[in-house]
Amino acid sequence: MAATLTLGIQASCALTLFPVISKYFMMALEPISSAISAFMNKKFDDRTLVVGLDWPFMGGANEIWLAVFWAIPVTLVFSMFLPGNEILPFAGIVNNAIAVAAFLVTGGNIIRMLILVTLFAPAYLWVGTIMAPFISDLARSTGAVALKAGELISCSSIDGPIQTYAFSHVFKIMDGNFLPLVLCVIFVVCFIALYKYLGKEEAEGREIN
Repeated sequence: MAATLTLGIQASCALTLFPVISKYFMMALEPISSAISAFMNKKFDDRTLVVGLDWPFMGGANEIWLAVFWAIPVTLVFSMFLPGNEILPFAGIVNNAIAVAAFLVTGGNIIRMLILVTLFAPAYLWVGTIMAPFISDLARSTGAVALKAGELISCSSIDGPIQTYAFSHVFKIMDGNFLPLVLCVIFVVCFIALYKYLGKEEAEGREIN
C-alpha cells in the first residue's frame, strides 16, 4: 500500500512539473531560434528560412497539455478493456505525441484535438503490444533491463505508431499478412498528396505577394 501511494505521488509530481519544464525549454530556445532565423534570412534575401526545433518548442501551448492530460485516463481505460492489448502504460503515458500532431492539424481546436487523441489511443497500445517481443529481445541482448522469464517490456507512446508498424512489418506479406503493406501504400499516397498540397499553397502565396 505504501509503495502504491509513493508511486502515485511521484507520478503526480511528474505530471505537474512536465509542462512547466517544457515552458522553460520553450522560453530558452525561442531567442536562439529567432536570432538564427534573422541571421540566415539576411544572408538569403530571396527566401524565408525557419529554424526547425523539436516539439517542446510549442510547450507553451496550453491546448497541447490539455490534450495530453486528457489522453492519460483515456489510455488507461483503453488499456484495461481494449481487445488485443497487453500493455499497462505508465512511464511514457505523458508522451502522447499525437497531441502535437493534432494541435498542428486542427490549428489548436481543442475539441477536435481531444477527438483525435481518443481515436488514436488504441493504435499506440496495439502497436506497443506488437513491438513488445522485439523491444524485450533488444533489452535482453544489450543487458539494459533485467527481465525475468516470460516478462516483456514495450512503449505505449511510440512516435508514429501506425507508420512504425507498417514499415517494420511490411515483409510479413510473406506470412500472408497484407495489412502492413496496405498501410504503407496509404501512408505514401497521403504523404505525396500532402506534399503537393503544401507546394500548391506555397506557390499561391508567392503569386499573391
